[in-house]
Amino acid sequence: MALNITYERSPLADLMADLPKLLLQYQLTLASWEREESIRREERVWKEKVTQDAREYEAAVSMYQDAKVEERDARLGYEKVEDLWRESGLGLQSLNEMFKTDQSLKVLEDINKIPADDYRQREQFYSNQAYNLERKADILENILYGDIRRAQNVMAGGAGQFGGTKPLYWDVGDLSLEAYKKLYGESSEVVKEYFKANPAAIRTALAKLEQGQLDIELLREKTGYYKQLGVAQVDKAKFQRKERIGKYFASGLAIGEERSGLSDYNVQNSQLAEMMSDEEAYGEEAILEKRGMVIDIRDAIGTKFGRLKGDKNLTDAEKSAYFKEYQEIHRLSRRKTATHLGVISDPDFVPYWDAIERAYATFNQEREPAVKAAIEQAAQELFGFHEPFDEFVGRVLEFKTDYVLAPFVVEGQIDDPNVDPVVDLEVQEWEDILGED
Repeated sequence: MALNITYERSPLADLMADLPKLLLQYQLTLASWEREESIRREERVWKEKVTQDAREYEAAVSMYQDAKVEERDARLGYEKVEDLWRESGLGLQSLNEMFKTDQSLKVLEDINKIPADDYRQREQFYSNQAYNLERKADILENILYGDIRRAQNVMAGGAGQFGGTKPLYWDVGDLSLEAYKKLYGESSEVVKEYFKANPAAIRTALAKLEQGQLDIELLREKTGYYKQLGVAQVDKAKFQRKERIGKYFASGLAIGEERSGLSDYNVQNSQLAEMMSDEEAYGEEAILEKRGMVIDIRDAIGTKFGRLKGDKNLTDAEKSAYFKEYQEIHRLSRRKTATHLGVISDPDFVPYWDAIERAYATFNQEREPAVKAAIEQAAQELFGFHEPFDEFVGRVLEFKTDYVLAPFVVEGQIDDPNVDPVVDLEVQEWEDILGED
């Protein structure tokens, strides 16, 4: 009897039989998924790129529009400054040379060669154009509010009665280019051009200064000013000379205040006081910076003044002490006034004179030419003169004598030092000989 044996396939055998098919199906599925993922990734990258390009395009257009507005504002600002330049009497020929030599100005592209739809390049062009216009305006403003303002100051009499031929009277030389050079040093070509272009301004200013002096004299005549002072009519000229000499010294002190840095010190010190009154608003760092600036100016003045007194290698305390001494000279040189009383005290020029004579002694004792020149320059800055030191001192001593003796001459207590007694005696003797009354 034969046995009928049936073998059943196990699940594992079926799995193994189907494995190649399953692997193939998996590979096909995976490939399809990767292909779809690649498509999605490419689509995502494309969308991101399109979005980014759109944003960059919008940003470029926006920046281009902003740059055009900036260029327009800069152009309008420059044109205003250029108008001021023209109004000052200066031509535009020299501007191109100044602009050519300025290394910070940017080279501009040719706008006609830039593609119309390239907003980045166009934005850069207008930005550079705006920068150049602002820079040019700065150049002109620095000259207008620097050199030109200085020239205008001199034309208005700011250099004092030093530049002309009459030290105690206003003349054209006091308002000239030479007066500018004496006050500020060598002038630029623009300053020379300004003086040449404005002769009428000099004549007008001179007329005003002369008229102002005349008005003062006429007003004093009308109000009986000289009579109230007990000054006789014949002695009025002597009294007026004393006043003019006083103005000469006051003018030198005013110029010294400017050239020495004392005027700048007063401004910076006032600003420091204001900042310290509201420390929270200004901040500690700004206050410290301002205080350092004030101290630097103070020490520089103190060092120069101490050098004129013959002292070197000064300590900080000594610099401060010499600065206060110099500051006191300026304080004492101002006449004192009171409400309803007018002038109650004349200026005290004695400390000013003493400082000049002491500085001149230091100058004469020095043998080193370079040091001697430095002392003279410091004296010119602190005492407000321009000529050589010996000429200035000679004039100061002459005017000092006249200023001090003027009241005694007016009252007849002493003879007028400007009248030669020998000449008077000879004239009287000739009159006696000739029998003339």
